[in-house]
Amino acid sequence: MDFSYSPRTQDLQQRVSHFMAEHVYPNEARYHAELEANTAAGKRWTPLQVIEDLKPKARAAGLWNLFLPPRAEGAAGHGSAVDASHLGAGLNNQEYAPLAEIMGAVPWSSEVFNCSAPDTGNMEVLVRYGTPKHHQRWLEPLLRGEIRSAFAMTEPAVASSDATNIEARIERVSGTSGDEYVINGRKWWSTNMGHPNVAISIVMGKTDTGAATHQQQSQILVPTNTPGFRIERMLTVFGYDERPIGHAEVVLDNVRVPVENLIAGEGRGFEIAQGRLGPGRIHHCMRVIGVAERALELMTQRLLYELKGARFLQVLTTLTGIENLIPDALNHGGGIHMNCRGALLKIHADFNRHPQWHVDRRLNLLLYLNEGWQTAWGGDLELWSADMQACLKKIAPVAGRCVIFSTSSTSFHGHPEPIDCPEDVSRKSIALYYYSNPPRTSDEPVHSTLWQARPGLE
Repeated sequence: MDFSYSPRTQDLQQRVSHFMAEHVYPNEARYHAELEANTAAGKRWTPLQVIEDLKPKARAAGLWNLFLPPRAEGAAGHGSAVDASHLGAGLNNQEYAPLAEIMGAVPWSSEVFNCSAPDTGNMEVLVRYGTPKHHQRWLEPLLRGEIRSAFAMTEPAVASSDATNIEARIERVSGTSGDEYVINGRKWWSTNMGHPNVAISIVMGKTDTGAATHQQQSQILVPTNTPGFRIERMLTVFGYDERPIGHAEVVLDNVRVPVENLIAGEGRGFEIAQGRLGPGRIHHCMRVIGVAERALELMTQRLLYELKGARFLQVLTTLTGIENLIPDALNHGGGIHMNCRGALLKIHADFNRHPQWHVDRRLNLLLYLNEGWQTAWGGDLELWSADMQACLKKIAPVAGRCVIFSTSSTSFHGHPEPIDCPEDVSRKSIALYYYSNPPRTSDEPVHSTLWQARPGLE
């Protein structure tokens, strides 16, 4: 199966990345400052101006509603299928996934592109299953980013991961103004409920407890200002309330809505939930990958900062006696080194003069990153004598091991035998080089990499 990105996806990846670099990353500090200022002013659940300022920029850049597929098909016979190509970028899940990954690097940035949950899933439900009235009243304002929405399924009294356990009732009754649905139940972990712009919630409950197990449930649109709909409390996750979005416990006490608010018809709740769940989980997973990659990037930057900082340079001076060591900000020849199955590095001595700075290379540092590395896979670093007559040391590349050795025309090293690790494993290390100026006292000539034949192998 070909998972390569289409030219259009690659173009959008570049455009989203550029927007993040130009507008989102520079505003991270402002985002947190606004949160703190709003909290101090007693306005904890207030939309942040930084996001509102960035939305028009994303829309003007053509980076709006990127999540919405080109055509969202309703179930056969429902007649609500909508050509959504004019509503968003018209991307399928494979095309949108890498964009969600980029947005995920900053947890709040998806809202800037009108691509944040649970709005994305709710909009897809309305496109796929909603009526023209639903589209006009709720879908269009959501697509324009004028309102927010919530999804209420999980309940505190039952194991809601199996939605057949849901107890909330949606009962049809006759009233003076026509038939209505009366909804009673208690929901929690309803995301977005803290946001003051939330105007509509999709609620899942049972319309017919006597029907087949997976035809008892229905989904219905409930405006959040309907009498009897109230937020019982805001919830926290590991102590965080995720302001200004939040997750709430919600009570529905004799909430009455018109029968036209029912989505797709009675007994269709599971079908709708499955149609909503597939894309939503992909979106969430890609965003989580994005934030994990960002976290790894920041940790790597912090590690490199420490390994090039004054304190560690002093440690190196104490260990080696070499004064005035200079770290390489350009990482010439260094950085992350990764070798796959079958790879090797022949015995050699490294270049001894920085090509741009013209300072002498004095030390190599290798920090191995290989959790669970097995001896049988090989890949040991070999340190050889100056006359190449003896291997002085073999060092297994196990995680957390740091090797520091001097650089000279005779500091021969390498891992000269092919690695025999599994196909899905690689030998990884961080390689850093340190220099000094003035140069070493010897008259050693400047050279590039010096390769040597390993006795008994070449």
